[in-house]
Amino acid sequence: MHDNDSLLYLSRGDVEALALEPVELRRIVREVLEVRGSDGFQCPPKRGLDLGTDRTYRAMMASLPNLPAVGVKWISGYPSNPALGLPTIQGLLTLNDPDTGTPLAVMDCTWITATRTATTTAVAAESLAREDSSTLGVIACGEQGRSNLRALIDRFPIERVFAYDSAPFRAEQYAEEMEAAFGIYISIVTDIEDAVRGCDI
Repeated sequence: MHDNDSLLYLSRGDVEALALEPVELRRIVREVLEVRGSDGFQCPPKRGLDLGTDRTYRAMMASLPNLPAVGVKWISGYPSNPALGLPTIQGLLTLNDPDTGTPLAVMDCTWITATRTATTTAVAAESLAREDSSTLGVIACGEQGRSNLRALIDRFPIERVFAYDSAPFRAEQYAEEMEAAFGIYISIVTDIEDAVRGCDI
């Protein structure tokens, strides 16, 4: 049993400091995807607010059987944020005790969202892509483009990436950062089709 005095708050830094290994993240995501088809799983459609000029908010709720928590993610999407040095996607994840409803934890979900989405990509690619996949096409070079590359390069022998972004400067930043981080060649392309034609993933 939990009480409000034991509410745990985790900043983005706290969440990232857990340093979960990609293989462990894939195992967790794979298990959750398998549970989605079981009795007792609940994940109602997203509820949202649209404030105009691409400012959006979404609430996403879920309950997994046999797990001691019920969760809701409250997330915003502001495409103009990168110009301010802020992530496009930001939000909080709240967990409650399913037996009492008591809040257990509130945590930043910026890293969680990017990593969970990218790990789902990697888990899907494990079933859909060839083991020797070495070329990757990336459309949109923001946080999700970065996290997807990190997740896939841990699982596949990625050697070359074709990157497209509607804002060329973002593609250039992406190429510089990812080449330095992983020592692979990033080809910036100016057409979406060129980012995917002939790629393994």
